[in-house]
Amino acid sequence: MTTGLPRSLRTYLFGLVAIAAVSAAGLVLMLGSAKAASPDRDGDGVLDDTDICPGWYDPQQAYPPWSIPQGDSDCDGFADTTTGLSRASEMMLGTDPEKHCADTPAANDEDGPDAWPMDFNDDQKVSVQDILAYRDSFGARTGDSGYDARDDLNGDGLISSSDVLRFGMFFGKDCTAPIVTTPTPSPTLAPTPTPPCPAAPGPTTGTSLGTPVANGYTMNRLPADAGVDELTNVAVVPGDPGRAIITTEAGNIWFVCLFSNKPREQVGDFTSFVRDQNAGHSSDEGLVGFAYDPFDPSLVYIDYSIPQVGGSYLGATPNTTTIRSRISRFHIDNGQIDVSSEKVIIDIYQPWEWHNADGLVFGPDGYLYIGSGDGGGDHNVAQSTSNFWGKILRIDVHNGDPYSIPADNPFGNETWAYGLRNPWRFTFDGDQMWLSDVGESKYEEVNKGVAGANYGWPQMEGPSCFQPGGSGTPTPTPVPCNPAGMATPRAYYTHDFSTGGCAIIGGSVYRGSLMPELDGYYIYADFCTGRIWGVDTASDTSAPIMLADTALNIDSWGVTESGELIAIHHSSGNQFGGVYELGRVQ
Repeated sequence: MTTGLPRSLRTYLFGLVAIAAVSAAGLVLMLGSAKAASPDRDGDGVLDDTDICPGWYDPQQAYPPWSIPQGDSDCDGFADTTTGLSRASEMMLGTDPEKHCADTPAANDEDGPDAWPMDFNDDQKVSVQDILAYRDSFGARTGDSGYDARDDLNGDGLISSSDVLRFGMFFGKDCTAPIVTTPTPSPTLAPTPTPPCPAAPGPTTGTSLGTPVANGYTMNRLPADAGVDELTNVAVVPGDPGRAIITTEAGNIWFVCLFSNKPREQVGDFTSFVRDQNAGHSSDEGLVGFAYDPFDPSLVYIDYSIPQVGGSYLGATPNTTTIRSRISRFHIDNGQIDVSSEKVIIDIYQPWEWHNADGLVFGPDGYLYIGSGDGGGDHNVAQSTSNFWGKILRIDVHNGDPYSIPADNPFGNETWAYGLRNPWRFTFDGDQMWLSDVGESKYEEVNKGVAGANYGWPQMEGPSCFQPGGSGTPTPTPVPCNPAGMATPRAYYTHDFSTGGCAIIGGSVYRGSLMPELDGYYIYADFCTGRIWGVDTASDTSAPIMLADTALNIDSWGVTESGELIAIHHSSGNQFGGVYELGRVQ
């Protein structure tokens, strides 16, 4: 939020990236067991040979007998054993009663009868060299000449980094060492937080002042145990109005009680694979978006950045030092985000570390809206409706795999609105979206969200044609533009630090009861100066009112169950973050 799947390349460098991924401490949590499917796999009402692995079994072809055994619950080519899991699943969990290394040395175990052992180069160790021997299959999909189902360790039809993650349990094992045959227990999950956090103290209603008072408000720090660095999100937990989720840029996720200092409880730890942690970058990388599923609060959606692996940006392979924004769905189980439950929804490959994916919001229609910046590369991508950059995207995550396109999306694809630079935060007030867009040289803006709207970037910035920054002779000239047909901002402010700021942080429309005079005002802040404004959503022309001038680096807003507004302080220097509530100056 600063101002400022085609086949993968079969390269040695990719092998090294895969190795780095495998060595991450958190990968063991990503290993999962196979789940048995219905015995009638092909749905013909008859239990027969074609139910073993429909679409794979062909009695006319000379498959070796181990390829199609009876009782193969996950189509991995090995019959289930007495533990109830297939051999492949047992290998992933470290419970295989046989060896995880080569049983019979061969030139290449991939081609021999023991197809699943991890010791691909037959050196009697599971090591880096096995991944390098494996890398030439990367990017192959079902149907490709290079695709071998035995290399597809997770059975998703694509030989990719997800399969490499399966090596993690065995990395560094010596084939001559004793094989552990006792099943490894699942990690102990923290219990669901109980009892509920206390509700907000004090009165639940207030007397109206008539109209908002300039500089008549402040941000009061709540007692929540949120003294951590680089906070990025705050979201009240459904059904528990005194509790909230907070997230950090590095990938930590906690429960906090908003109105008590009860110690925070860790809900998830993404620090081992979030790019901001691994590379030590700040910028717009890290865990930046979080949303609860509106129909099932045990499901959450998280927007985080990971290293580039494959993919493309405008047809070119991105620099491997940049990231991709990944949006995934996870289950919360017994008060913990189950990392192994990840369902990847969408990846957005980024050319730069700025203006990446910016936020997740479910609309009143149940669809997931995604804020996506222009990537900080070629700004003109924002003016196309056929890519993911500089957009508000709208997808249906409750139908399709992993999603479907709503029938009324204006361009027949994921794009809902375009022409944005960095829509860091947005919200809905009823059916109306309100969104902010971080500017480049001169303006920060507030917009009404409208399906199909073009917000002008990079031709427009704020209310006028974009004027590039810089000095010298000649002075940079405005970008040629035609404002006709482009949406104009409802409100804006300049990069004058005496009255404005440098990076807008969109908030929410106030619908609380403690300060009735603010009802219907869209509240937003500036990250750099800490100033907070409100603009009347019932008017298209009234000027914004500066409500408060704080010392906070507000990074994101939230709404309590009663409609009051809370925000997080990202942190500055040695000052740790916290959760604050908008209130009147006393």
